[in-house]
Amino acid sequence: MKKHLLFILLLTQSLANASDSYQSIAEESKNNIPQQTAIYKQDAEKALLAAESLTKNYKREAIFAGNQEKSILITDQQDNYKINDKKKNPSILIFISFSMPEKSIEAYLHDAKKIHASVVIRGLIDNSFQKTFQRMAELLKSSGGNGVELNPIWFKRFDIKTVPAVVVVVDGSPCFKNNTCQKDRDFDVITGDITLASALRILRDRGITKDIARSALEKLQEGSYA
Repeated sequence: MKKHLLFILLLTQSLANASDSYQSIAEESKNNIPQQTAIYKQDAEKALLAAESLTKNYKREAIFAGNQEKSILITDQQDNYKINDKKKNPSILIFISFSMPEKSIEAYLHDAKKIHASVVIRGLIDNSFQKTFQRMAELLKSSGGNGVELNPIWFKRFDIKTVPAVVVVVDGSPCFKNNTCQKDRDFDVITGDITLASALRILRDRGITKDIARSALEKLQEGSYA
């Protein structure tokens, strides 16, 4: 009997101690609520400020891109393609990237202007219109070229995986309208760090676009801007 009473006393004391412990934990948690709330609020404010900063940056880039839309970068090069006030798809495309040597880019920009070729890039420097525009402005000033066209679709359409690449498109090609675009049927392509003149000579001698390549080469050699 005494053992049972002792067990009951010990159990009662344990429950009392546990109750005190839980109550202590509850009170401590209650006391910490203001501090935890302040921390969560501070984190939320930081996150909100970061989101606002990103929004402002993207908005600033968008505004800059809009202001420069008709300038040297991402130009539709209407002066290059217009015939009788109707826009014409380019016959010659030059695909480049900013990883190329500066002198090579300048040479392509300079020669592209002479034959009204379109110079195409795939993406932006650090995903920034402003950085890309500033870089291109420097290159265009030093080369005397026209603009470049930001067109990743054309990279995919003509299956361009290596730059520089010179593409000559047959007259009436479907490549600019849909995905049915095939090498050796709709266009010729030359890749490698060679001059535009060298690429056109190769295609003049063996490509399906011989006549277009020959005409462009003659214009390039004449230095005509007509």
